Amino acid sequence: MAEKYNYIQKSFSNLKEISIPKFQRGLVWTQEKRRDLISTLHEGYPFGVILVATNNTKKNTKDETDNSNDVSNWQLLDGQQRLSTIIDYSKNSIKYWKPLNQVEYSVVRKKVDKIFIDKGIPTLVEKDFDALLNLSSVEFTQKMIDLKISDMEDVLNIQKGLQAIRQSVDDYVNLKTLEIPMIQFTGRSQDYAQVFENLNKGGVPLNKYEIYNAAWIDARITLSSDNENEKIILDNIIDYYKEIEKAGTFELSESADEIIEDNIVNLAEFGRALGQLVVSKLPALTSDNVVNEIGFGILGIATNTNNKDIGTLNSSENLEKIQSEYKDILLRVDNISQKLNDTFSILKLNLGHSKGGAKKQYTDGLSTVFKTLSYFADLWDLDDREITKHLINIPGYYVADYLDNTWGAHGDSRLTDYYPEVSKKNYSNPIDKDAFKIKFKDWVSENNDRKNGFSKQIKALLNIYGNYTYKKDKDVLEFTGQDDEFEHIIPKKRILGFDKNNYVNLNSIGNGMILPKYLNLDKQAKTIYEYEKTRKTKINESGLQDKAHYPTELEFKEQFKNLEENNFDAVNKYLMNRSMEFIEHFVEKVL
Repeated sequence: MAEKYNYIQKSFSNLKEISIPKFQRGLVWTQEKRRDLISTLHEGYPFGVILVATNNTKKNTKDETDNSNDVSNWQLLDGQQRLSTIIDYSKNSIKYWKPLNQVEYSVVRKKVDKIFIDKGIPTLVEKDFDALLNLSSVEFTQKMIDLKISDMEDVLNIQKGLQAIRQSVDDYVNLKTLEIPMIQFTGRSQDYAQVFENLNKGGVPLNKYEIYNAAWIDARITLSSDNENEKIILDNIIDYYKEIEKAGTFELSESADEIIEDNIVNLAEFGRALGQLVVSKLPALTSDNVVNEIGFGILGIATNTNNKDIGTLNSSENLEKIQSEYKDILLRVDNISQKLNDTFSILKLNLGHSKGGAKKQYTDGLSTVFKTLSYFADLWDLDDREITKHLINIPGYYVADYLDNTWGAHGDSRLTDYYPEVSKKNYSNPIDKDAFKIKFKDWVSENNDRKNGFSKQIKALLNIYGNYTYKKDKDVLEFTGQDDEFEHIIPKKRILGFDKNNYVNLNSIGNGMILPKYLNLDKQAKTIYEYEKTRKTKINESGLQDKAHYPTELEFKEQFKNLEENNFDAVNKYLMNRSMEFIEHFVEKVL
């Protein structure tokens, strides 16, 4: 296969016409990072390659002349901060040189100060002293007259000191001879992300969605900000840059609040901000960790772009569609996100009532990005009546798709089947209960490993069932105003008191439930029956057994005896039987 790149070197003077993208919105390295680069150049150390590609938007439309070697036709893809720093050094070299050569600078400064002091003239502040370095001979002479330095020997000594600094600055990095190593990528623009990934393996990992910033230099969307969602999009973009600046890696060359002009944003910013909008409205299935995947994935759905080809979103056809339909896209995203979040309240945990409680508001152990995107794809073109019909079925598929690992591999390809214009798959029909039971039982049997606690998947399943049943029934347990806690029905402390080698499966779904924190803390290693007797409080035992399927006192007695006799196989067998019973109850209540 032919190579799609060229290794080249260009002198700094030849690179001034390269198109440096404005997509990074004035993001610049901190002054410390910029000085580090200049110091590297001074020492003659390697400083990394610059990645460029032919800017097809500047291609001569009058003929088919190959202008790929014309520097003015290149756009910078990677290395903006390096090249921008070198350009800035060429214009403001003293700003970089001075902190790196403080001793040499101070020696000259003190000599000039002494001349002023001896003449009874106030010394110059640093800013005014530095300004002398940029004066022409005529300007310098006039400045000495203005400062009343008339002695020619003094003038010459000042001039000599300034010239020494100028010469040191010129010699520090010789820009006339500086050669910059470059890679010229000659492949397709949709391959930019893969190029970035390969170049940066082993280094600081780059997010491919951030990489699309480089590919989408001229892909811009103009918003009107005449409705709430558009304002949220613009605010999300501004907040994103504020967070980057706050992290300390970059500075902004202008205020974050002034960074967007005329409500024009680039496609990468719009996709990211769209993802943030979804996360804010659909916390049940999303989080800040998937902002880009969700936002760009939805743009793929809206433009009928396969998720594997998301790098082509910047095509003129897609860009035109997004620009003309972005208001409708935002309305659909808002509507679907809120309806999905209501549907998936079954994942919600009670929390925030006490210190040390659960940190995540929703149990996300079964959630994946592509699965969530499939819901958007399925509901995208439906009216509210049809959306409601599909939403009744989606929770069942949410669990079933996890059980048989539907979205584990090639999820991007499978997602396309749910696109409105493809429509090979959808959530219009209820899931088959018998098939679901088989999947669930097979999964429990195959995942019967002996863990030291509940996995996030088991917690999600326990929480779904609890929210459908006993958690909303105050006659069983009082959850109001209490944090939820996952509890081993046969108390973990009691099990570990006998089982020193972790033979008993502490991840069994048959041994799990959710309790309000007050009860879980108070009862400790007791069963609820034992707690009830010691605290002389009355608990709805029949409701607990009926709704939460809590074991009877006799069942507890038998299992405690098995533990005392180290009959851990019998305990595991009991827990497996309870797991199978849990599945029956789960199907009855959830589906």
